[in-house]
Amino acid sequence: MALAKSDAGQKQIVTDWITWTRADENVPFQSRHNLAISQSGNVVILTITNTGLRQGENEISDPMEVKRYNTLLLNEVVDGLNRMRNLSENSATSNLQGIIDVQTGSDNAGLPVIIVRAPFDVVWDRLPIALESVGMKMGDRTRSKGSIEVTYKGLSSASWSTLGVDKPTINEGDYKLQVGDLNNRSSLQFISDKGKPLTQSENDQMVAAMKAAFSKPIK
Repeated sequence: MALAKSDAGQKQIVTDWITWTRADENVPFQSRHNLAISQSGNVVILTITNTGLRQGENEISDPMEVKRYNTLLLNEVVDGLNRMRNLSENSATSNLQGIIDVQTGSDNAGLPVIIVRAPFDVVWDRLPIALESVGMKMGDRTRSKGSIEVTYKGLSSASWSTLGVDKPTINEGDYKLQVGDLNNRSSLQFISDKGKPLTQSENDQMVAAMKAAFSKPIK
């Protein structure tokens, strides 16, 4: 759809001429429209008005024809929004079920953190299985604060071998896992019960462990 004018501040779009090709019409209809967005409470309202309708050189003013092409455009807009929503849902499902990359990083204070390349909501939902697979049992967790209490018991040598990583050297015990929201990425920081974050070496080992955990697609 070609646009003649777009005003984000006024929440209005003016289309250029749109050609509607139909098999039963030798000369296609063309229409122009104004699209305006408003809001009433939690409801978003899209209003479409016709600013021109023609067939070849003939201007069309029949109210039924005007309504018809307003409706056709509305259907096109709704179909487009549905396609965008489906793409977004498919992307989220892919992240929710597929392999997620994990890297080492640091916070604003320079302390080591684990960077998970997926949005907060996806990571939060994947963490229970991921943590369990590296020998961590979850306790209380608060989504609004991104906080999870975990107890690290470790795994057997055979289990670490199956994951394909070396056994981390971090001490067994209780940790607070802080999950940060970085828009399209997330951060993980393990803090001991004494309030100390992991060392760089320990963090790098947990990066390898969590990378293996998030590399298991959910079936």
